[in-house]
This record gives sequence, C-alpha cells and structure tokens, in this order.
Amino acid sequence: MKSFNIFKLSAFAFLCFTIVSCSQQDSGKQSENNNVQESEVASRLFSGLKSKLNSDDKKQISTLTGLTYDAASKTFMTEGEGVEVQVVPVDINNDKTEDIFVITYSSFLYGNTGQGFSLFMKDESGKFKNTLSLPGIPELLYESSESMPSIRVGDLDLTSQFTNGKVILIN
Repeated sequence: MKSFNIFKLSAFAFLCFTIVSCSQQDSGKQSENNNVQESEVASRLFSGLKSKLNSDDKKQISTLTGLTYDAASKTFMTEGEGVEVQVVPVDINNDKTEDIFVITYSSFLYGNTGQGFSLFMKDESGKFKNTLSLPGIPELLYESSESMPSIRVGDLDLTSQFTNGKVILIN
C-alpha cells in the first residue's frame, strides 16, 4: 500500500490557490497614497539592478507582486510577514523584452524550501502579467527544440515542471 504524503497534498492545494488568486485582477482605482507606496516599493525592489525596464513597467511589476515596504524595519512585507526579495531579469522567451522573476525568501511562508517565486511576462497588449507563481526553487531547462524553456520547480520533496503552459507534478 502506498503511503499518503500530507506535504504533497498541501503543496498541490497551495498551487491551486496560487493559480486561482493570480488570475484575479484588481479593477478598482487606487488612491494617491497607494501610488506613492507603489513607487516606493518599485524603487526599492529594483534598487541596484541593471534592467531595461522603464519606471512604469517597474511600478506595474511591484504592484502585481503585492509586496509592501516597511520603512521602519527596512523590510519587504507580504501576507503580514517580512521577506527577503530577489529580482532576476531574463528574456525567457527570446522576444527582446525582459521577463522578471521575483523570488521571495521566507521559511515561515514556504517551509523547509524557504522560497517562492513569480514570473512576470508582457502580454499581447504590452502589460505585464503574473504568468506563474509557485512555492519552490525555479530552474530553467533550455532545450534546443523549444523556443521557451521549461521551468522546473523543485523543493525538498516534490518537483513540478511548467512546460508549454502546463504544470506537471513529478515525484
């Protein structure tokens, strides 16, 4: 009899929740105070990073991350928890436009794996969208036959792979 692994079930449930919540869009207008906060987050998020993105793109990505910045503790915050953040620009689909990985580190939010990520890519209208958000460690798998690499997402017990727009769980 095969044993039941609660971690795999929890990871799958979190994956489903993340996919659903990433597909929801905020249709409301934002106040001027929020715009100041968004500019502050964008400035801190992309500080010291060489990037081809303009300030509007950076602000759009910072808004999509849902991160806030606590000036008192000098910490990025998400879901009420302080997180370390790393921004990695890469042209994943070879369209001459930077795609952005935002990696957040927190053992409280991500357990033993300690990190999660979001991949932001421009859509047909030129706006950034949150293309993929998962807990785990992303790895790009370039194969000569594909124009866009697969993304393998690993952690300590479960690996999934994002290939051609589909998430495949690998044990």
